[in-house]
Amino acid sequence: MKMLKRRSIESTSSIPEKLGPYLYYSSYNPDFKCYRKSPEGQVELVFELDDIPELKKLSPKHKQGIDSPVIRISDDHAKVIYIADIYMNDRPVLGVKDLKTGKVIVSPT
Repeated sequence: MKMLKRRSIESTSSIPEKLGPYLYYSSYNPDFKCYRKSPEGQVELVFELDDIPELKKLSPKHKQGIDSPVIRISDDHAKVIYIADIYMNDRPVLGVKDLKTGKVIVSPT
């Protein structure tokens, strides 16, 4: 068993995906975060779980059980659209984060 543990690779990030001029990738250690890397090599945090306003209402223990959200980047790379089942009731929260202002707009549930 020790031999197997030494050979296993624990992945804490996703494979980068090229969208337009940027490389986007996610990190899962300890919480979900999404980054983008510009052609010049600058790395920018574009989304993290703490961007979801509803999470502020939840206990730390409840937050640990939340799955990673599904995110999409707008064609102009100015917005992040997310879907997250933060209440774990199959009624996901939908929101949009404006990357220029940092403002998050949440869809009414």
